[in-house]
Amino acid sequence: MTAKQWLKAFQKALAPLPRAERERAADYYAELFADRAEAGEAEETIARELGDPAAAARAVLCESGAGNANGGSGAGGAPRAGRAGWLKALLACGVGIPAVAAITALGCIAVALAASDAILVLAGLGGTGGAFVLLAAEGFAGGLLAIGGLMLAAAGVGCLLAPPLLALERLLLGLCGRIWKETANFVQGNGRDAR
Repeated sequence: MTAKQWLKAFQKALAPLPRAERERAADYYAELFADRAEAGEAEETIARELGDPAAAARAVLCESGAGNANGGSGAGGAPRAGRAGWLKALLACGVGIPAVAAITALGCIAVALAASDAILVLAGLGGTGGAFVLLAAEGFAGGLLAIGGLMLAAAGVGCLLAPPLLALERLLLGLCGRIWKETANFVQGNGRDAR
């Protein structure tokens, strides 16, 4: 059996699925055929190893909730979408809750980094200004000058740390977005990529 024949039989057996899902499943197997053929395997060998296209289609149908392991529908001929809905809800809780916790933790770290850097700069500048006001009002005092210098140094360190901390914050917030996107794809079933 050639790749074209196998894929045609596979798509025909996927008739209960919506068109987009049929095409996604067929694209996966077409790419599998192409990759293995590119590696030097004969189409007939690949088709033989993949087995009966109808059996592969039944597995896809069963996984999607559109049919049972025997290739039919659920009780009374109706699709078993309810079971798939429950599984999706459980998966959303099992994957979604830890993902939300990770996103929250990473977001809090990013906000804490930004706040700590801003506080360091503001405290350093405020302390420097206060020290120099006291110096002007009370006269020259070595300790007061030292405090002003330390505060100015703290503000300088805060300014120096700002670019790498901002880069780290962007990285953490980007990671939050990626976790959110991948979790949503996984829960919706788009993350199943067995390639």
